[in-house]
Amino acid sequence: IICELVYQNATSEVFYQAFCHYLPHLCNLLARGGERYEDVQVLKPIGSMVLECGELFLGMLLQTPAVLQSLIPAILNLSSHPDQVIVELTFNFWTELELILEGAEESTKEAFVPVYVDLFRCLLPRLQFPPETQIQSAEERESFRDFRHIIGDCLKDCVRVSGSTAAVELILTAVEQAMARSNQWQPIEAVLFALRTVASVIDRRESERLPTLFPLLLTLRSHPRLIYSCLLVIGCLSDWLKYHQDLLPAAIDYIVMGLTTPGDSEVTAAAAMAMRYLCESCGDLMVRYAEQLLTLYDTVMSQMVLEEEDQLSLTESICHVIVADVHQIATLLPLALNKFTTKLTSVDTKPEQVNLALQHLALFIELIVPDSISIISTTFPMTLIYQRDIEPVLPVIVERCGDVVSEGTSALLKAAISRYSRSLGQSWLLQTVTLCQHLYTLNKFPQAVYTLRYAVLLGDCNVVVQRQIISHIRDNFAIYAQKPLDCLNMITSMYDYWRYISVPNDPLSDVLPHSLITLITGIVKDSSQGAAELSAALIVALRMAMHAGSVTN
Repeated sequence: IICELVYQNATSEVFYQAFCHYLPHLCNLLARGGERYEDVQVLKPIGSMVLECGELFLGMLLQTPAVLQSLIPAILNLSSHPDQVIVELTFNFWTELELILEGAEESTKEAFVPVYVDLFRCLLPRLQFPPETQIQSAEERESFRDFRHIIGDCLKDCVRVSGSTAAVELILTAVEQAMARSNQWQPIEAVLFALRTVASVIDRRESERLPTLFPLLLTLRSHPRLIYSCLLVIGCLSDWLKYHQDLLPAAIDYIVMGLTTPGDSEVTAAAAMAMRYLCESCGDLMVRYAEQLLTLYDTVMSQMVLEEEDQLSLTESICHVIVADVHQIATLLPLALNKFTTKLTSVDTKPEQVNLALQHLALFIELIVPDSISIISTTFPMTLIYQRDIEPVLPVIVERCGDVVSEGTSALLKAAISRYSRSLGQSWLLQTVTLCQHLYTLNKFPQAVYTLRYAVLLGDCNVVVQRQIISHIRDNFAIYAQKPLDCLNMITSMYDYWRYISVPNDPLSDVLPHSLITLITGIVKDSSQGAAELSAALIVALRMAMHAGSVTN
């Protein structure tokens, strides 16, 4: 009741004076709060009331520093309370205060630096995982992980007020203390998590404490969880490493160690992600290591130690390095692509491997585009390789491997349409559309529809090509109308996609309503179809009619 009254009168001087009058007594009550269940149950409502009032009156409190100074220690005390729920109550207050301080004068902000430093220090231990001997339920583990991320957001607020150097100093001290007094991984991992969380708000040019901390982190190799955490930290600090080139070789060595660590998929996945971030941020610096990276790339990919997603991350890494130096693209690109183009032509390659190879090639087409080039020429190395080694074998691949390669083929064709339609022209685009149409016959038609639609939207199609594409989409909806449930599922999924990504001249804007009407008519005429199919189709039709006012069908 009190909180609601205050909320309704947040600008009232009378209510604010009443809050100030009772604040000392409230702070005394908060200070008495113990760890017993009964104490916590009393502390929660009082703490909630004080915090909500504090948030609502923050503007006035900043005009009366003496009152705010009496409130801050009480809230800091709540932030260090053993009960997780009590701690969470305080986070919104610290965030609201930080937002106000962002626009305040520098002298006002500096007065709160010690407060946020203390807050950072008291929250660090809360990030620590419990000992491995302590049994937790799945729900408790998930709750704690969520709690860690909430703390991470609050730590970012601390860094924004205290500054990067002060925060890194706290992290460095905590790491050194944890390494000195404990042989367990949990205390060190907690600090690494804090660093990873606040990395995005640390000044990229911070050169006082982080250059001391970073090499220390690279010595942590005693436990897989520490290696995993250090790899994630490297990835998060990739922008910072761009301004501290002397530390790049050590960072690369650590990532290589993670990539070649057998038997731990989490570590290798973190290493692949760290390499991707590092190459994306520091591609121009990584060019000097291009040959070594390509050798590592071949080794790791041939060993098949990475999951598919992580393999794709590693391919992105190589792309960022290759494209960073225009003069080396023609030399480095064939070395990186050879393993994939060979799989396309080998009859011994399993369809699943062909599909993955196509996805890798799609990444190369998408990413090997130097910033200095607006329109890719027909003589660009990646264009030449696509036309010579990839495009001619696509029909054979589709014929041999069937719908297993539909995902990879669609990704490849979308990338090719996006990058090459202007330079290779309308005749090439028409051939590509014909190949997409061939995918329809493989019972994997949604990807092909999206690719055709993509061709219209991004391929600069002329009228002839656009009509051909729309004709293909109409024809195949008609074919699938023979299987009402399958067709309805496809129309629904495409409608949901189109509803959120609808643009002018979208071929789906006319095709989808027309196809849905054809489907409904077919269901009505076919007595073997039940009421459920008709009801489902009509519901989609109503949704479509209510959403798309411009569609007259």
